[in-house]
Amino acid sequence: MALEFMRDEMLRQLKANAATESQIAEYLAEWKVAMIHTGKPLPCPSCFMNGEINRLKAMSEKDGIAVVRCEQCRAYFKFESPSE
Repeated sequence: MALEFMRDEMLRQLKANAATESQIAEYLAEWKVAMIHTGKPLPCPSCFMNGEINRLKAMSEKDGIAVVRCEQCRAYFKFESPSE
């Protein structure tokens, strides 16, 4: 799973839900922390908009499309995941 494509989709989700530039910057900061510290969750954009940090979990990857789901709110997100 190409994490940069996942991050880009999560940013699209934030923007679609009218996130401010400040909220997007805060989300990216949380994302960077999660990339450095393996125990930290990659944050769900839906939960983040509600002031929570909850973990996205990989569900599947097939034919270049990856699916992740939030462990808390159960929202699903699909994004392209090109072969490496």
